[in-house]
Amino acid sequence: MLKHLRARRPGRAFIALRDAKICGYVLARDGRASAQIGPLVAEDGVTALALLSRAIGSNSGPLCIDLLDRHRGIAKELTAHGFIPLLPFIRMIYRRSQPFDDVRRVFSIAGPELG
Repeated sequence: MLKHLRARRPGRAFIALRDAKICGYVLARDGRASAQIGPLVAEDGVTALALLSRAIGSNSGPLCIDLLDRHRGIAKELTAHGFIPLLPFIRMIYRRSQPFDDVRRVFSIAGPELG
């Protein structure tokens, strides 16, 4: 899935390195009405913001991102740059008590149609 998403817009794929190891990445792709940023995965909020800044800077038109609610600091930064919440998104799981991903590291998903 990541390889496919990267191939759609390789100029909007960025990684962050720390001590020669990947500590985060972000992908973006064109959509019908706007570009979609995500997934955004990083070891910490500072890295996530740096990657997000690169993704935003690589685009000239409308953008959307499906940001996880727990990352309120990132949401505040996005709001300060003109992003507005559009739709609530509730992900539900069945026969499992914990999310499938590490919610501390996953800042945004690829989109509800992709996960």
